[in-house]
Amino acid sequence: MQEQRYTLANGDTLKANSQRITYFDGDDSVLWGLEVANVRAVTRMDKRLRIEATDGRRFDVHTGSVLDAVSIERTLRPPAVMSASTPTATTGMDMNIMLALIAAVLVVVGSMGPWAGVGPWTVSGLSGDGWLSLIGGLAAGAVVYRHAQNEGSLVGAQIAFGACLVLSIYHASNLGGAVAWGLLLMAGGSVAGLFFVWQRKSMLPR
Repeated sequence: MQEQRYTLANGDTLKANSQRITYFDGDDSVLWGLEVANVRAVTRMDKRLRIEATDGRRFDVHTGSVLDAVSIERTLRPPAVMSASTPTATTGMDMNIMLALIAAVLVVVGSMGPWAGVGPWTVSGLSGDGWLSLIGGLAAGAVVYRHAQNEGSLVGAQIAFGACLVLSIYHASNLGGAVAWGLLLMAGGSVAGLFFVWQRKSMLPR
């Protein structure tokens, strides 16, 4: 498409070709320019400008108002092709997701390990409430994994990790000096899981 120039009702000017849209004010000073590689045509229809992309998408603009460069970019620019290993803000195996999954594994392992011990004698978490934290760790890991596949929120993981942390605090307070490594590992995994899930949620668009 050859460069076309349009004078808008407010006195500003739009120039467009197949690779760039440039917006000028009344003094011919550039207000913004946008690189868009797939613009096919810009046509005037009554009091509107229609910007059309090669894939058929269209963006109509009132000629009396300043154009929204961000909207045009989202409308016309094709989505970036991401590799399967490339983390994004909304999906994919980024570092926080991976660490949250590791935290869920720690909760599971800690649930099966010894929760109490005196000398050579230990008591496994599965002899008591370890089954609950085991289920919680598996549930948290499943929720985090589904989120990485862009299939749900992380609220369930927060609830599961939080419940495991409360459970670990309750038992640690009752056992006192008899706390064994399994309960400590479960508590640490719960704290880590809550932290990395929170980190992940802070990256998501609001």
